[in-house]
Amino acid sequence: MEIAPATDGVRSAHDGASLSRRARRLYGGARGSAVALQKLRPFICPFERLIEHIPRGSAVLDVGCGAGLFLGLLAADHGIVRGAGFDSSPRAIALANRMRPNVPREVSLEFVVADAIESWPAAECFDVVSLIDVMHHIPRTLQSRVLSYAMDRVRPGGLLLYKDMALRPRWRGRG
Repeated sequence: MEIAPATDGVRSAHDGASLSRRARRLYGGARGSAVALQKLRPFICPFERLIEHIPRGSAVLDVGCGAGLFLGLLAADHGIVRGAGFDSSPRAIALANRMRPNVPREVSLEFVVADAIESWPAAECFDVVSLIDVMHHIPRTLQSRVLSYAMDRVRPGGLLLYKDMALRPRWRGRG
């Protein structure tokens, strides 16, 4: 398993504005604050830096996928062949499933409600397993279990992609 290094100083073909436009197309005419967040999230989360690490043709499991934005971006422009995402929020998964028809037909996307602490829906292994802004929601005493579950789902030679919220400086983390 490879752990993706930070790519400070590396420029991406994507930026927050272009990824926000893609999010707007993915979520189409859907309305509401959750949809507005998906359009703004590329300005908050450095998806452009994360996408660079995903090999084309990959099968990706996104743990705590929320409304499926990361998988949607990968499916729309980055050539993944399959994406599976799960989240404990039924409302987020409903929005992810509303987004799914807006990705290329040749990409298989699946979203289900499941809790990262309790039981994981996919028993198979993936080329990439991502945990993006998830672990700060998991009680500290259970974080190693969730990380172990994630590592167990990475194919040999695959990638575990981990990114979480910063606690410092204070304006970037919890107050």
